[in-house]
Amino acid sequence: MEPQTSGATGSTLRVVSWNCNGGLRGRKAERLAAELRPDVAVVSECAETAEVPGLESIAWTGDYATKGLGVFARPGLRAALDPSWDRARQWFLPVHLPAVGVDVLAVWAMNQRGGEGQPRWRTRRALGHYAPFLASGRAVVIGDFNDNVRWDRPRYPAFAGTLEELGAKGYTSLYHARTFERHGVETGATLFWQRKRGLPYLIDHAFVPADWLGAVERFDIGSAADWLADSDHMPLLVELRLPLAPGAARPVDTAAIPERPRAEWRYSGRLLRALDATARMHAAQPRKGTDIPYLSHLLGVCSTAWEYGATEDEAIAALLHDTLEDVTPTGAARAVVRSFGQQVAAIVEGCTDGVPDKAGVKAPRAVRSRAYLDHLRVADRSTLLVSASDKLYNARSIVKDLRVHGDALWGRFSSPGGDTLAYYRGLVEAFRANPASNRELVDELDRTVAEMHRLAGLSQAPERDEPETPKERG
Repeated sequence: MEPQTSGATGSTLRVVSWNCNGGLRGRKAERLAAELRPDVAVVSECAETAEVPGLESIAWTGDYATKGLGVFARPGLRAALDPSWDRARQWFLPVHLPAVGVDVLAVWAMNQRGGEGQPRWRTRRALGHYAPFLASGRAVVIGDFNDNVRWDRPRYPAFAGTLEELGAKGYTSLYHARTFERHGVETGATLFWQRKRGLPYLIDHAFVPADWLGAVERFDIGSAADWLADSDHMPLLVELRLPLAPGAARPVDTAAIPERPRAEWRYSGRLLRALDATARMHAAQPRKGTDIPYLSHLLGVCSTAWEYGATEDEAIAALLHDTLEDVTPTGAARAVVRSFGQQVAAIVEGCTDGVPDKAGVKAPRAVRSRAYLDHLRVADRSTLLVSASDKLYNARSIVKDLRVHGDALWGRFSSPGGDTLAYYRGLVEAFRANPASNRELVDELDRTVAEMHRLAGLSQAPERDEPETPKERG
C-alpha cells in the first residue's frame, strides 16, 4: 500500500482497519494518521486511552484497558455508537456516520477458528444480532475476523457460516471481488504470524453491499515491507465514492415503470428482478482475458435462448446459469437462484459443471468434462436449451477471436487448442444424441464449431478419449 497523498475531500470516504499489535502510541498512531489518512479507523488491540491525530474516539470495548477494539472518526462525520451494541457481543462495534449516510460494523473476532475450542459461531451469532443494523444495506463490515475457511471443520464450518450470513444480507468480500480468488485458497495475506513472512494468512476482511462495488475507488492491503516493523497485521484501506444513494440495495420496483400496461408486457417482474440480481452478483467480474463486463455473456446467452424459443423460466435460468460456479459464498448464490422457483433452480443446476467445495476447489477439469458430456445425453429439454445457448455464444466468440488473433487466442485457455476443439465437437455429439435437444440450435452450434476447426486449420477434431473443458471466455 502506497502512502496516501490526500485524505477524504467530501467526495470520498476512507475506512481503514488495522490490528496494531497493542498500544497505538507514538509512531504507530502517527503512521496511521499520516500515511493512511483515514476518515474512519477500526483498530484492534489498541488501548482504551489510545489517540489518533485528527480523529476522535467514538467507541472502545475490551476486557483489559491496554488491549481492545476501538473506532475513531473525523469530527465532521458526527459518528456515534448504535444503541443496538450489546456487551455480550462486545467485539463488534456498530457505528453510524450520519453526515455521509454510511454505517460501519467494526470487527475483532477473537479466537474464532472452528477447531480451537472457543465458543463457536460467535461471529455468526453476532451478525444475526446486528441484522437490523445491516439491513439498511449501507454498512462497511471491516476488521480482524481472525478466521478463514481453511480452518473450518466439517462439523463447525465457522467462517463459511460467516460468509453465508453476510452473503444472505447482500454483502460481499472486497478482496475476493477484486482478485476473483476463492475463499480458502487466497494468495494474499493480512497477517504474518509472529512477523514471519513464511507464515502468511488472510484473516482481516472488508465487506460492502454488493451494489457498492462500482463505488469502491480503492481497496488496498498494506505490504509487509512497509508495516511488519509495527505489527504482524497489515492494514486494510477501503475508499468509497460519495454520495451513496440510499436504498440502492433494494430490488427494482417494477410497479414504478409506467410505459405500458402490465397486460401488454412480454415478460413479468420476475425477469426484471433476475436482471437486477444478475447485474449485482457479477458486477465486478470481467470475461476472461478481457475488460468486458461478464454480464455481456449472460445477456448474450439469455438472448440466444429466447431466439430459440425459451420460456421465461428458461430465460431467467440463462441469466443465472453461471451463478453457482462464479458467485461466492455459494450458499447465498444458491438462495438467490432458488428464489426464482424450482424450475429455474433445476435448470441452473443442470447447466453447472462443478460447484467449488468449501475450500473453493472444483473437481479436476477432465473429470468434470466427462461428467458434463454424459449428463447432456440424458438432460431435459430446458437444460439442453440453456446449455446449448451458452455453448453457441462461446463458440461464436471463439470464431470471432480466431479471425482477429489467430492461434494466439489459445493462450487464454487452460487447455491446448486441440483440446478445446475436441471438447466442442464432443458437445455437438452429446446434444445430437439427446432427442430432447432443439435441432435448429444444435445445427447452428455444429456449423459454428465447424468454422472453429476451419479457422484453426483442422478439418476435424483430434481424436481424444478424454477431452478437457477449456476455461471458456463466457
